[in-house]
Amino acid sequence: MGFFTAIAIVSSTVIAQSAPAVRTQPAKPRGPSTSITPHMVSLLDVAWPVERTYRRLYPDRIAVLEPEFDRLPDTRWDQVITFSGGKVEALEARSGKTVWPRPVVCRAQPTLLGSISEQLIFATRHRLFAVERFSGRRIWQFGNEPAHDSGSDPESIPSWTDHALTAKRLLGIDDRGVLVCVDPVGGSLRWRRDVGVQLAGTLVADDRHVCAAAWRDGRAVVTVLDAATGRTLHAVRLDTDQPVTTAMFAGDKTLLAVTSGVIFVIDTATGEATHCIRASGRFVMSTLHTDCDALFVSEDGRHITKYAARTGERLWTTPRIGTDTRAGLWSAQSAGTLYAASADALMAFDATDGPLRWRVAKPPGLAVQSPRLTREAIITVEADLSDNDRSARGTAGGLATQPAPDGRRYVIRRFDCETGRENAETGALVTEPLASFGGVFVLHNSLIVLDGNRLIGYVGRPEP
Repeated sequence: MGFFTAIAIVSSTVIAQSAPAVRTQPAKPRGPSTSITPHMVSLLDVAWPVERTYRRLYPDRIAVLEPEFDRLPDTRWDQVITFSGGKVEALEARSGKTVWPRPVVCRAQPTLLGSISEQLIFATRHRLFAVERFSGRRIWQFGNEPAHDSGSDPESIPSWTDHALTAKRLLGIDDRGVLVCVDPVGGSLRWRRDVGVQLAGTLVADDRHVCAAAWRDGRAVVTVLDAATGRTLHAVRLDTDQPVTTAMFAGDKTLLAVTSGVIFVIDTATGEATHCIRASGRFVMSTLHTDCDALFVSEDGRHITKYAARTGERLWTTPRIGTDTRAGLWSAQSAGTLYAASADALMAFDATDGPLRWRVAKPPGLAVQSPRLTREAIITVEADLSDNDRSARGTAGGLATQPAPDGRRYVIRRFDCETGRENAETGALVTEPLASFGGVFVLHNSLIVLDGNRLIGYVGRPEP
């Protein structure tokens, strides 16, 4: 059988039923996350080559919900969580079959925060809720959606501005500066604190501390609280007139509060901003990563620098990441290697000392979407601009070589993490024509391609 000769067309008809009774905690309504914390690397494996195995058709445009906190120990990658037409569904990533007996009705697209104890935890503008991963049954709900009222002022209703999720706690802060801690398994309120801010911002947490970076009296303020009790430990006023756009921990007692041009290093034990790292231009947030007590970031959009987080010492800087940085930079750090890409470069560096490990001769660029990093490979996507020379890019599946009038094909390439090479035998995957490309998503041994209201599943062939 050829790559694409066996295709399962799966209908997406759903049964609309009333939601089961839920345990609801009284709380003020909240809103969606606005954190721009860099997406964590998803360490997955996808056997190559892949076969197109199924399609799902939906009445409305479809979105894939990826977990915002994907390093939690209970995170699984064998399901595709989708949202379309006011309904959340779970599909088997390898078959496209529906997992839940009925979808979860949701007025607006929720944020998938993560998975704990076989529960998927979601957030909307005004509520948090959890469903069983295998049944879709709602386990708990915190907060309520406001009733439809055309005369009400949306600004009068408190809404979430950010969330943080750890293995033990779910936290949310609203636009009034009210911070809550919820049990992620049962949904009960553990504590609530008013951090007294005028404009709430980003939220970050670990097992010991919760840190809320916000705006007060024209200054950025970071409030450090005890994670177990919610007791305020420190209120750190930063010497900047710029808001904190993201925050993250680097090591055991080090918090990084990041503005567009300055990274403040805060000792959570003393509440002091011990030093800061200033950019020559503006920090490129898509390159910001921490590794134990080290920090990687680009401050000029052309190079990436490694700093010692606790001291701010500049340890080393990469050579220029290509010559064309108009599309920005992408980077990821994993297993001792720093990967970086621009419009005309894909490179790998030793994350300890900085020497170049490899560089791709003909990189795919960043125009379509950022690369995806798996345990063994980097998956890239680019538009197919050479329909008449398809053989040079690989012909996975024996697709026709004539340009299609009903959409554009896309080339999905796999580069080995160790060597930066593509497999000459399997080559690249060239998709069918797509009229409304919506992205490529990596799950367990699967690639999901979105095309408007279509979901297309490609599954890796197991080793013989």
